[in-house]
Amino acid sequence: TRRRVATMEISYKQFRTCLDFLVANSDEHGDGWQAMSSARSEVYAVKESMVNVASFCHPSRGHPSPDEEGLLDDTMSDEDDSSLNVAAAPTKTVRYIYHVVYSSSYRVPVLYFNAYTLDGKLLSLEEVWAAVPEHFQLRLKEERWTFLTQQEHPLLGRPFFQLHPCKTASLMESLQCAPSSRHYVCSWLSAVGSVVGLSMSAAYFLLSEQQEHDSTASNSHDPT
Repeated sequence: TRRRVATMEISYKQFRTCLDFLVANSDEHGDGWQAMSSARSEVYAVKESMVNVASFCHPSRGHPSPDEEGLLDDTMSDEDDSSLNVAAAPTKTVRYIYHVVYSSSYRVPVLYFNAYTLDGKLLSLEEVWAAVPEHFQLRLKEERWTFLTQQEHPLLGRPFFQLHPCKTASLMESLQCAPSSRHYVCSWLSAVGSVVGLSMSAAYFLLSEQQEHDSTASNSHDPT
C-alpha cells in the first residue's frame, strides 16, 4: 500500500547522513565518490567512471544479482533467460558522470548521469539505452522511456539522464533497508546502478552490527 511504501522514503537529513557514509567509505577504498554543494547549498554526490560497454553483453556476466532482481518483478521466461548468453559486442569505452541527488518530491535519492565517448561526444538517449545490460533491457523494454529519461538537473539546470524515482520506495521495501540505515543510499545504488554501468563494492556493506545499531539508534532519536 501507499502508506507502507511511504515509510521507505527518507528525509533530506537522512540523505545527508547516507552521503557522508558513502563518501567517507569511498575515500577509504578509493572509489571516487565526492560530495558537492549546489548554489542553493544542497549537497549531492558525484563520481566519474570509465565503463567498457562491451562487457555488458559478455557471456561471463551471467544472471543478475539479488539486488538487481529487486528492480522489477521477475517476468522473464526460461527462453528469455537463455538469450542472455550472447557473444560479446565490439569494445567501446564510455565515460559516465554520476550524480546522486535528493528528490524533495519523492523523498528518495535519484541517480542522474551523463555518458560520453572518449572524444567528448554526449551519448543520445537511444545510445544510452543500447549500453544497458541485456537482461535489464528485456525487463524494462515496456517502460524504458519512462524509467530512463532525460531531464533538467534540479541543481545544475542542465540536461542529464535520469533513472526515474517513482519505484524507488517500493524497491527499498523489497530490499528491507530501513530509512534510518546509513546503508540506504549504498543499497539503492547497488540495485539500480548496474543498469547504467555503476557497480558498488561489497566494502560499503562491511560495517559491524554494532556500528549499524548505533547509527540507527542515533537517527531514530533525532527530533528534527
